[in-house]
Amino acid sequence: MFAKENIVLIGMPGSGKSRLGRLLAEKLGRPFFDTDEMLEERCGMTIKEIFAGRGEAFFRLRETECIEEAAAGESGVISTGGGAVLGPLNMKRLSERGRVFFIDVSLAALAGRADAATRPLLMGGQAKLEALYAERRPLYLKYCDERLENEGSFEEGLALLLAVCQKPRQIPPGRLLGVVGQPVCHSLSPRIHAALNAFAGLDYGYFTFCASPHDLSHKLSGFKEERVAGFNVTMPHKQAIVPLLDGLRGPGRRIMAVNTVKNENGRFFGYNTDGEGFVLAAAAQGIEMKGKNL
Repeated sequence: MFAKENIVLIGMPGSGKSRLGRLLAEKLGRPFFDTDEMLEERCGMTIKEIFAGRGEAFFRLRETECIEEAAAGESGVISTGGGAVLGPLNMKRLSERGRVFFIDVSLAALAGRADAATRPLLMGGQAKLEALYAERRPLYLKYCDERLENEGSFEEGLALLLAVCQKPRQIPPGRLLGVVGQPVCHSLSPRIHAALNAFAGLDYGYFTFCASPHDLSHKLSGFKEERVAGFNVTMPHKQAIVPLLDGLRGPGRRIMAVNTVKNENGRFFGYNTDGEGFVLAAAAQGIEMKGKNL
């Protein structure tokens, strides 16, 4: 993440953009801009009052002004309204000066979070929410640099956002590594591998990748497109990932569970180093494993 680059959060109402943005800004020591709050302060009315008294067209015009102001700065965290993506000029300004993160939340989760009392466009109930979701999600995907799932706690979402914000826009092909699991934001693997890579003089990036069981296949497809060199696998995917791989190597074929996947000329092969790692760690402590039973 470039030091002077803005961090921009987009997503549906109820996805947690404002709360996550405020917490992220505090953690990074950056200024925070909530364009909805800016708009309310500028107009002296709540968003609900603006929609009722002046209409959506007036709201969108004022929203663009607030986005222009927020995007003009540097090193800020900007939380946008759910409909900001409807304005191509909005997204042009935000993308020019920042990195855009789509806080992606399922429709089912949004139904429990979104508050129609403060969000005028949701007053149509579930049907309106579904219509907005269908209209806007393709735009969020179109304009974002990164998509982050925010189905868990805010603490987990914040940890994931912090980790991904440190990922540079471009990593040389074949130089990206990581660990995939759920939850995974607590993992110390990025710090450990960063130290090991630095010690060995290797130019690799290592990051956490959160994936739910139903999203695992999609995640692997993305890994192949990005030419990820390899990744570790943690719970709950060590067995579930096996049928999605191109094959297994070594002990992985007997155990039918993997903790490491290697990209071999565009094909993903799984390995299991847990047993070997355990034996080597025991040997380093002078413990002989041969002939022993648990």
